[in-house]
Amino acid sequence: MSQRVALVLASSTGGIGQHVASLARGLSRRGFEVTVIGPGATGDRFDFTGATFHALPVSAGPRVVPGLSRALAGLRPDVVHAHGLRAGLVAGMARPAGVPFVVTWHNAVLASGLRGAVHRLLERRVARLADVTLGASADLVARALAVGGRDVRPCPVSAPDLAPPTPPPLVAVAGSGPVYLKLAALASSARAPVVLLGHREDVSDLLGAADVAVVTSRWEARQLFAQEALRAGVPLVATSVGGLPELVGDAAVLVPPGDVDAVATAVAELLDAPQRREELATRGRERAATWPTEEQTVDRVQALYAELTGLPAER
Repeated sequence: MSQRVALVLASSTGGIGQHVASLARGLSRRGFEVTVIGPGATGDRFDFTGATFHALPVSAGPRVVPGLSRALAGLRPDVVHAHGLRAGLVAGMARPAGVPFVVTWHNAVLASGLRGAVHRLLERRVARLADVTLGASADLVARALAVGGRDVRPCPVSAPDLAPPTPPPLVAVAGSGPVYLKLAALASSARAPVVLLGHREDVSDLLGAADVAVVTSRWEARQLFAQEALRAGVPLVATSVGGLPELVGDAAVLVPPGDVDAVATAVAELLDAPQRREELATRGRERAATWPTEEQTVDRVQALYAELTGLPAER
């Protein structure tokens, strides 16, 4: 059974948000069930991490404790991990009894006067609530120990990996529909190499610039784009639905419908195999040559009309 982890934060601005997103992504990849709890406006940051996002105004302070307590009771996490002092205070007050509680300190308190005194009280309270306090730097570790932290350990916050030397492939999505704006928001928040082109009439030009064409439909008959891709000699990855298998034969890579991993694997393998792409390009052109032309299709329909009406088929 997967371990359940609740990550609580009051704000995702700056390094805290990047670190929590990185942590959520890494834990999810390792099989953890991760839930991120934080202000609703921060939700987009976690769209592609594999975590579930639960919107709650954690930055509101102690008055959000009842709501957070109910959320945690429903999630039944094995560990609650808060990030920052504000999140640490409310999560420490709301966590279910007996559930291990971790707080990562990301920032030092630099305020003076009354505000500084309040922050120091907050530090002391959060340090004593936590079973383990993690400090992003040596001075934060020392500070947590000084104010009564029971088990304080260093845990440097790592910067995200730099972009790989070979850039990821650009994904161009042509077409429009009801999910267009949602896809645009997801691509933007994830900084994904995705361009939404909207409705286009220049499909042949787009195919001329493509290394691989992809069709992920839940159902198709003789989809025109699949035909255009094979005619253009562009390797095609398509879902095995409706009439597509009959249409493309062995001239395309077929994957199960709804299987995102299968699509990703098929595309990645083709991009890494130029010879395989050339083979599919040749097969595609050969397959397309067996299909009826537009003129032949019109001939068939016209012949049907003549059969039904008894009138001669004119040309």
